[in-house]
Amino acid sequence: ATEKYHALPGGEKFDKKSRDMKRMTELTKKQETNQPFTKDDLRFLYEVDSTIEGFGYDRDPRIKELIETRDRKADIATIADCSPEHIITSFTELSQNTEVYVEDTGTTLRFCDFREAPQKLKELLKLKEKLIEVGSPAVPDLSFEGGIVNINFTPEMVRDRDTAFNNFDNADGHSPNYIWPEWWKGIETWKPPEGQTLAIVVLSYNNDPKIRQSSEKIVADMDRLGLRPLTREEMTLAGIMEPKFTKTPNKYFIGLTQYAREGYSFVPGLWQDGGERGLDGDRWGSAWDGDNRFLCVRK
Repeated sequence: ATEKYHALPGGEKFDKKSRDMKRMTELTKKQETNQPFTKDDLRFLYEVDSTIEGFGYDRDPRIKELIETRDRKADIATIADCSPEHIITSFTELSQNTEVYVEDTGTTLRFCDFREAPQKLKELLKLKEKLIEVGSPAVPDLSFEGGIVNINFTPEMVRDRDTAFNNFDNADGHSPNYIWPEWWKGIETWKPPEGQTLAIVVLSYNNDPKIRQSSEKIVADMDRLGLRPLTREEMTLAGIMEPKFTKTPNKYFIGLTQYAREGYSFVPGLWQDGGERGLDGDRWGSAWDGDNRFLCVRK
């Protein structure tokens, strides 16, 4: 069977599916014989590093069955190699004693280890104090590298619009890419980001799907926090350098800097949908929901 699918166009993509299904069979046997799971076993089962792929249209039911038999808290502590009292699952729990953040979706787990980034923890604690001080509804999305994504770049990569957009288009060697045509022709000026580093703060302004936030309120809140939204040029750079911003399904990343076009104001956005990654434009006046994340930097 392996020889057959290797002979087909794109047949190599079945290799991962085959490996994943074999691994699931091994874990099922381990569970049935009461053998302990290793840290690598748990990282695989909770899909920390990649999604488990199978040959059918639906998820392998064994994933759910195995997870439901596990002690979830103990598994998380094993994967994080950390005592439970130093693990948090929400930004509100962040403290000086925090070592690991885990995003638990109910099936998959995502980790941010602050032991590897103590300075980031300090920055987040300062931001938490500021959020409380101004009464901001914003919450850093800790699932994205702890809510602060540091991007290093060379000015040559984004020296002009055509160079930057071509680099965005070539940043991923296999995914289809889309760039909103108006970004090519609608605005003639191009202002490359200064310096060689961007420390991007990833904010969520709404976890309630019934409530939507306006652009005006979000930008005003950013200003009170000493932040400003990313520009179109910085958003393009983020799409080039950081795969998370164009490889996260059901998340739309917004830079709330306004650009005029034919009597309207638009803002840049990054997204991924069905394997396609895009640099898009959206109306400034949009009401944003819980799927949106807002990218900003310190003023």
